Amino acid sequence: LADPFHNSFHTTSEINSFMDGLIAKSNGLATSITVGQTYQGKTIRGVKITTPVGHTYQGKTIRGVKITTPGGANKRSFIMHAGIHAREWITVSTAAYLMDQLITQSSSSPDLKLLVDTFEVIIIPVLNVDGYDYTRQNRMWRKNLQPNPDSSCIGIDLNRNWGYKWGSSGTDPCAVNYQGSSAFNTLETKAVSKLLSKNNNTIAYIDLHSYSQLWMHPYGYTCSAPPDNDKLSEMGRIATGAMVKAGGPQFKYGTFCNIIYPASGSSIDWAYAVPKIKYPFAVELKDTGNYGFIMPASAIIPQGREFTAAVV
Repeated sequence: LADPFHNSFHTTSEINSFMDGLIAKSNGLATSITVGQTYQGKTIRGVKITTPVGHTYQGKTIRGVKITTPGGANKRSFIMHAGIHAREWITVSTAAYLMDQLITQSSSSPDLKLLVDTFEVIIIPVLNVDGYDYTRQNRMWRKNLQPNPDSSCIGIDLNRNWGYKWGSSGTDPCAVNYQGSSAFNTLETKAVSKLLSKNNNTIAYIDLHSYSQLWMHPYGYTCSAPPDNDKLSEMGRIATGAMVKAGGPQFKYGTFCNIIYPASGSSIDWAYAVPKIKYPFAVELKDTGNYGFIMPASAIIPQGREFTAAVV
């Protein structure tokens, strides 16, 4: 039975309190991590389900949680974040659902147990804390809240700001996909990239988005296939198949450029090319446009369940 917490969407502080509650009763399975801070000085937090991570532009802390069984030193890491785009609320709720399942159900589920026994799982439920908090007033906001010099338009698209093949995506500071004045000029992307590089044993990485029902791997900057295209496509096929088995709709899988559009400066291109993370994916959750970004709260538990099936 899902925790009633998953019956509605929540603020960052509610997500953090929920995370702290899970950590407190995890018997050492989960520990809190601080990833960095935002422009406004808010903390980006996470959970490690088994290392402190960076800061955002507004100076808020970026938090995460690490979930693992003891003996984490030699384990490979699986790192995931949600809420890089502020308006994609379903991603934050899905990350919270997965975190809950891994911490509370791994003793009774062989699949979940295998995941936390094998990997150090790090989940950052809200990466773009400033932007996510701001969507309470401006629901369709996408970027962070960092001011742009020489422009009255604020905000940078955190998924166009990564330092690999950066520079051809959004050059207008007023556009929703503005890439920033230089690669990694946001505290949020800097903090997460530091976490991904520092953990040179990271084997898998997921950047969670909505919407469109897509399971994407590199590249985004070019439509030519990456060296491991067959292996990455096969993993996409397995993951999307698991979601269907769990009662979900069909997702398309393939390269970012081919199944959605070309985009430079994305998180997965950088993760694949620079720290050489073997399995980086950007996942666009439900739906395909009926609700779009404004998914109903009733979608949280089914989406959480389907995504959890894909991950394990």
